[in-house]
Amino acid sequence: MRKISKQKLSGQGMVEFALALPILLLIILGLIEFSRLMFIYSTVTSASREAARYGAAIGPISDTDATPRYIDCKGIKDTAKRVGAIVGVADADIFIRYEPSNKVGIAASLLSCPIPADQINFGDRLEIEVRGKYNPVPAAPLVNIPVYEFKVITRRTIVKGAKIKQGGTAVGVLPTFTPDLSATSTLTLAPTSTTTPGPSPTVGFTNTPTFTPTPFPPVFPTFKTITWGKGADGTCNDVRLSWTPNTTWPSYPGTSPIEYWVYKNKVKVGVVAPSDPNATVWITGDYLPHNTTITYSVVAVFPGFLLSQPLHKQYVCWVGDMLYQGSGLPIQIRLIRPTGHGWLFTDPADTYFEVEAWDPTYGTANGIGISAVFFNILGWDSGGAIYLAYASVDYQPRYCTFGGNGPCNTIPLTLPNGKYWVRLRARAADGTYSSWVEYTFNINFP
Repeated sequence: MRKISKQKLSGQGMVEFALALPILLLIILGLIEFSRLMFIYSTVTSASREAARYGAAIGPISDTDATPRYIDCKGIKDTAKRVGAIVGVADADIFIRYEPSNKVGIAASLLSCPIPADQINFGDRLEIEVRGKYNPVPAAPLVNIPVYEFKVITRRTIVKGAKIKQGGTAVGVLPTFTPDLSATSTLTLAPTSTTTPGPSPTVGFTNTPTFTPTPFPPVFPTFKTITWGKGADGTCNDVRLSWTPNTTWPSYPGTSPIEYWVYKNKVKVGVVAPSDPNATVWITGDYLPHNTTITYSVVAVFPGFLLSQPLHKQYVCWVGDMLYQGSGLPIQIRLIRPTGHGWLFTDPADTYFEVEAWDPTYGTANGIGISAVFFNILGWDSGGAIYLAYASVDYQPRYCTFGGNGPCNTIPLTLPNGKYWVRLRARAADGTYSSWVEYTFNINFP
């Protein structure tokens, strides 16, 4: 048998190693670069998540600064940079936006941080976008992994205006709400007592909402069109607003208006004679810069100077376009049963909530101009965190938590005894929303 020398075996091993080395380096470099890529992605994701958690946390920035965390732009960015520092996350890589529940007529660029706290409502979402870039090392062309830019978005629901118990300490302030009972309804309190000796007399509540019709004429002019000129510099000019008499006016005496009064941002700016009521046009001659909000109002004047309800239209000039933002009047909602904060329910057969809601653009009767009323019942769990115990939507007056609408249905679910609060919100027919209204209440069932 022919012998192979050690020198020949060594040379053969070197050749084999030289052939296998590129493949081995490819595998090692591939593992290293893929690990770097996943590490950068994981870090950017964590930075976005932690920044969103900071912004969605309830309470002020500190004991000496009452700024809510959801509008603390610097604090949110500092949190993201602290977590993402190892991969170079900077201010330019962090974007803070808000997703409102009502987007009618609002441009996306108006929703970036900073934003006034009063423009944020309970249920709106905080959106944090963090970006990071993977750049391969000089030796990476052997692996052929391209440059990647990661964009990670995390969203958190903003809990605003809620009273939270945490570790025995109340965090946040529950706003006080005083119902106005003078506008459209009457709430009659009927105390009843017995002659039998015993505990204090019981007090019952009889809800008898009555709606006083608006004096003649009851409705506003009918809106027709709005036109405008679109300036090259993003302005809106030569705004033309047109309207016609309301079709219900002929059912009342004196059907023809003698003139129209025109208002701009609640300031009377002109009187228009209706020479042709069916083609009445007001040429404003306005020159509106970009991002200017304006409200136009029209009132019909009848013989004896009887005024119709005002027609309101609110717009924002945005890059040369007039974007409709609703009536410009706040949607009204109030709780009429029970009354006030801290109400105690002791009988499941008597447990329900009833509200009144109306759009002032259309009138003051319950339900006018309203498409839906939203009910949320929230409580605290054993750890002191809030949770949603019940949610419902009612589409017709009387607006009741559990439906029925005449009379309202009583509580359809079992809740443990304790303290809760109910949050209410109305949606108008044009898609705009009222502010959230909230009341505390207690349950102590036998």
